[in-house]
Amino acid sequence: MPKIWCLGIANMDVLIRYVRRWPERGGLVVVDTVDLQIGGVALNTAVSIAKLGGIHVGLIAHIGNDPFGRILRDNLQTIGVDTSHLVVSKTRPTGICIVCVHPDGERSFLYCFGANEELHEQSAMIEEAVAGDYLHIGGALGMPQLNGQPLACLLQWAQEQGLTTSVDTTWDVTEQWWPSIAPALPYIDIFMTNELEAKHLTKYSNPQQAAEYLASAGARIIVVKQGARGCYVYSDNWQGQVPAFNTQVVDTTGAGDAFAGAFIYGLARGWEIEQAATFANAVGALCVAALGATSGVRSYSDTLDMIRGQGRAKSWSWRI
Repeated sequence: MPKIWCLGIANMDVLIRYVRRWPERGGLVVVDTVDLQIGGVALNTAVSIAKLGGIHVGLIAHIGNDPFGRILRDNLQTIGVDTSHLVVSKTRPTGICIVCVHPDGERSFLYCFGANEELHEQSAMIEEAVAGDYLHIGGALGMPQLNGQPLACLLQWAQEQGLTTSVDTTWDVTEQWWPSIAPALPYIDIFMTNELEAKHLTKYSNPQQAAEYLASAGARIIVVKQGARGCYVYSDNWQGQVPAFNTQVVDTTGAGDAFAGAFIYGLARGWEIEQAATFANAVGALCVAALGATSGVRSYSDTLDMIRGQGRAKSWSWRI
């Protein structure tokens, strides 16, 4: 069974629930709860894969030499994520994301990059990676030293080693968008993004048109995540809409990251693309039913129970 290496953003998340209105300048607003959890795009994806079980997963990220960094590492090891490639910064603190959860489950963010800013292409060139493994970039567009050509060089190297490459985007704070990702697209086997980010990248609001545009630039499998509407998948072998699952939304934090981990998880097991997307939608649905980025992610068997319970298992082989 291949290993999955997740490279990218790792933070401590400060979850504030619920933010019903913003305070006026100099003012105060009372909230219900404040929680501290590990988070970040790549970290959430790695944790989701580990919680599903049965596949070795490691996280490649930069953290600070501080209490948050130690909490992050300890939590990952407890969950079962390989932390041997966490890099401890000598100068920067662990990244922090303040997640303001609104009553409908939507979120707004305040973010400090911290050690994440030090992540660069050499960080992922790990000797343990072998042909058949997956290299997943969690948070492309959100790592300044990995935008554009550096990301292309990293992914080209990975493909030359025989790795399957996977990329999941985040918001481009530099507002460069297309130049930040275009050089890398010919070296991306699986490209995942959400509707809003896809529109910024391609200028198309229609998921199919956006996916076709990304495919024309070189990506092989494209997934446009659509939240409560599921996802649109485009590839040479299969294209189509995959509907979401019914769920009660508590907090949408991390749902896209959990989806990404589950989609790679399914493909690594040799599943059909539509089957992997269905499974990923189920993992995302369970994720949003709990507070926090990964608290709602369940085991493989629990996720399969949900799929069967909503009549979506079909006749696929669900081997593990």
